[in-house]
Amino acid sequence: MVIVLVLAVGCWPAGQALALGAAAQQAAPVGTLQADFNNDGDSDLGVGALFEAVGAAFAAGAISAVAGSTGGLLGGGLLFTQDTAGVPSAA
Repeated sequence: MVIVLVLAVGCWPAGQALALGAAAQQAAPVGTLQADFNNDGDSDLGVGALFEAVGAAFAAGAISAVAGSTGGLLGGGLLFTQDTAGVPSAA
């Protein structure tokens, strides 16, 4: 009985780490999504804000986009919501 408990306690952290690692690998995306929000030919970075208020709409959501270039990310950014011109529906 003592041997079983010692083995169980000794293996628990390793087993838990393996289980968490397997879950993380399953949740990871298979490919990379690239977006060009400002149509300049370079990939931009979009960050979602799920609970962003838009006008009177609480938790409508938004996307903040940072422009990219061949040298990396540039300063500034764009904010897109369902109230942005060209985006379907409404907040």
